[in-house]
Amino acid sequence: MLVSHSRDRSEVSLSRPALSFSGPLLVTGATGFIGACLTRRLVKEGAEVHILTRQHSNKWRIHDIIHDVWEHHVDL
Repeated sequence: MLVSHSRDRSEVSLSRPALSFSGPLLVTGATGFIGACLTRRLVKEGAEVHILTRQHSNKWRIHDIIHDVWEHHVDL
């Protein structure tokens, strides 16, 4: 997150840097707190996101975007 402000500090602007990617992205840990936030952001930015999950993973953090990602079941 980038923070900028004017000299008098009356105006504060928060902005996020643009993401840049060229190809599919693989996210491990997508059902965890940080992984879910990252996955959601990547989907929002238009990335082709692939996630690795266990067969019986609890996906409640990503239930709203599960149809927007490629899910691969693995047993590591």
